[in-house]
Amino acid sequence: NVPRWAVGPSLVMVGVLMMGVVKDIRWGETKEAVTAFVTILLMPLTYSIANGIIAGIGIYLALSMYDIVSGFATWLNGVRKRMMKEHNQVSSDATVEVV
Repeated sequence: NVPRWAVGPSLVMVGVLMMGVVKDIRWGETKEAVTAFVTILLMPLTYSIANGIIAGIGIYLALSMYDIVSGFATWLNGVRKRMMKEHNQVSSDATVEVV
């Protein structure tokens, strides 16, 4: 069994190494920044690395689903406009008789 005083320095070193990656996060991109922030914040607050990572993955999926749904809605709106345009056009075969 490893004594507690021997585990502390190794945990501090792991934390320092994990924080070294923070400089590579693109903080200008909302999806990446929010995901990283939530992950970093929840790890010490929940005393669990796994809970922080799971929360980060959940936030990323939620933000990605918003992008997917909004993209699908835009595509669907374009299809609807094209269908309405084709439906509303007068056929070129029709002739008008003037009496």
